[in-house]
Amino acid sequence: MKYPLFIVCFLAYTFSFSQLKNTDSLYNIIKAGNQDTNVVNALFHLVDLFYDEGLEDSSLLYINKGFNLSDKLDYNSGKGYACYKKVMIMLNRGNLKEAQSEGRKAVEYYSLCGKKREIADSYNMCGVVADASGDYEKALEDFETALQIHTEIVNVKGLGAVYNNMGNLFDVQGNYVEATKYHLLSLKNCEKTRNKKGVARSYNSLASIAYSMGNMKSALEYNEKSIKICEELGDKKNLSYSYNNLANVYAEEKKFSQALKYYTLSLNLNKEGNRKKGVAICHTGIGNLYLNAGKCEEALKHHFASLEIKEEINDKPGIAVAYLNIGSSYRCLKKYGEAEAYCKKSIKMASEMGLRDCLSNANNILSVIYENTGKYSAALDAFKLYISQKDSLLNEENTEKTTRMEMNYEFDKKVMATKILQVKKEAVARSESNRQKIIIWSICAVLLLTVVFALYVYRNYLEKEKAHQAIRMQKEVIEEKQKEILDSIKYAKRIQTALLTNEKYIDRNIREMQNRSKI
Repeated sequence: MKYPLFIVCFLAYTFSFSQLKNTDSLYNIIKAGNQDTNVVNALFHLVDLFYDEGLEDSSLLYINKGFNLSDKLDYNSGKGYACYKKVMIMLNRGNLKEAQSEGRKAVEYYSLCGKKREIADSYNMCGVVADASGDYEKALEDFETALQIHTEIVNVKGLGAVYNNMGNLFDVQGNYVEATKYHLLSLKNCEKTRNKKGVARSYNSLASIAYSMGNMKSALEYNEKSIKICEELGDKKNLSYSYNNLANVYAEEKKFSQALKYYTLSLNLNKEGNRKKGVAICHTGIGNLYLNAGKCEEALKHHFASLEIKEEINDKPGIAVAYLNIGSSYRCLKKYGEAEAYCKKSIKMASEMGLRDCLSNANNILSVIYENTGKYSAALDAFKLYISQKDSLLNEENTEKTTRMEMNYEFDKKVMATKILQVKKEAVARSESNRQKIIIWSICAVLLLTVVFALYVYRNYLEKEKAHQAIRMQKEVIEEKQKEILDSIKYAKRIQTALLTNEKYIDRNIREMQNRSKI
């Protein structure tokens, strides 16, 4: 985690630079002047790019352009997407009423074109808005609707997102067992789909629960895992949450300088991304840090800064917590009247929304205020409430349940890893067996081809020998005939020679006889 801000800035710069060509091509499509869905899609690609860079005003500008063109084309899918993205921006800005309205519109438009995944995503966002508004019953209803649709269409990634939000809902209510259950389900789904951003988000949420339950070791481990992934991805939004959670752990361990360092890093990232709720959360953390260090004025300043933002964005659960922290800061300053008033305001809101953790801590501070002002009976009553509420949050059974769920998850993960390893080994063995079979069959094929080729060569040899033998026989016949002819010629010549000899002899004898007669 050395030089984390430098790493984030470097990754962000690299990402931004790599988007330039893509942005130019999108602008070219838009400037071409065609009025069709390709232009709508290009506009929404720009929306995503600007939103990811934290440029909400630019994103909102192109959302409106995309919606208007979609409306002109009667393109319901485009109108649904515009409303969906607007929910996210309105939520960040604390305009919960408009966010809820846009969320319902998104559900309506996507329903008209039958896009079930997008319908489920829209219900999920409506649940997030209801959660932020403190309407937990409505939030749970929307989440369950989204869960049902995602299950029906087997959208594992969508299930992971809904599980995460349900975990957050139970976390803010202090139901850590259910919160852990759903965050582990979210983590499992995100790992299955290789959704690194979702994995980091789940680790971050589990770190928050571990911190709330006083398990600093697990909180630190989860935070470090989340930070590592966020830095790799350049995910500044989730990184800001992880830095804040890590700062909470260091604050609990009385490591003031390290806690302040990570609160400041988180604060800067949230300001850069114009995430008002994140900025408010950081002010809360820094305020509590100063409060524990006895710097009451500094603490009060940060808690009022947090309250101002939470009121601006209408974050009701956050307002209840801010009242509690301001009451605690006034107690530190020994301004017990103001302290009591803010604690009671916190208790009222927390009771209405079922914020058990906030309610427990407010009663604890109130008991101290009553004790310091001599109201011992009221102090005892408030302390008893604190103890009973704290026990319901952190009883041994709940701790065992969350630990057991985490252990079961890790065990299942190891079993799955073992199964995967076994499957890989079997695959390797099958591959090796197949390879050996291929080698054996290849050798057999080569041998067979060799035998066939040898037989072919031998056959040709026999045919050639047969042909040569026939030629030799023909040659012998011809030579024999030639010999007979030559012998006949020689015999005829001898006869001729013999005949010629007799003629000469007769002729000579005749001549001799003639000579004698003359005598």
